[in-house]
Amino acid sequence: MILNISKRTFVHGYDFSDIEHECYATLLKCIKIYDLDKKRFVAYATMAIKNNINYLIKKTCNRSSCEGSEALILNGTLGHVLPSNNEPVDVQVTDSILAKNLYKYIDKLPQQHKDILNFTLINNGSLKEYSKNNNINYPTTVNIKNRAINQLRKEILT
Repeated sequence: MILNISKRTFVHGYDFSDIEHECYATLLKCIKIYDLDKKRFVAYATMAIKNNINYLIKKTCNRSSCEGSEALILNGTLGHVLPSNNEPVDVQVTDSILAKNLYKYIDKLPQQHKDILNFTLINNGSLKEYSKNNNINYPTTVNIKNRAINQLRKEILT
C-alpha cells in the first residue's frame, strides 16, 4: 500500500523515497497511538497516511517560490533581482478609486440586492449559503442576484 501511494503521489520538492519515508513514519506513528478498541487498524493507518500526504501537498503549495532550488543566490553582479509581488502604486490607487465608486453605485440598490452582492461578491459566499441563511429557494436567489447585477450595470452605465 505504501509503495502504491508513493508511486501515485507527486509533491514538489519530494522524490519517491522521501514520500515513501513520510508514509512509513506515519505508519509507525499509527502503530504507537492505535487504540485496539476503536477501529480496524488497516483502515485507520490508510487514512492517516493519505491525510499526511494531502497535508504535505497543501504545505508545499503554500510555500513561497523563493524557497529551495528556486531561491535567489546573490552574487557580486546582482544580476537577478526578486520581482515584487506588489502592484504598482498607480494601479493600487486606481483600484481603490474604482472600488469606492462601485460602493456608491451599490448603495443606490434596494437592500436585498445590496445584501446578496455583499454576501456573494465581497464576502465570497455562495448563493447556496445565502439561500439557506435567508430561507429563500435557490432558483429565486439566482434570480435576485442576476437582477441585482443587471440593476448595478444600469446604474453604472447611466
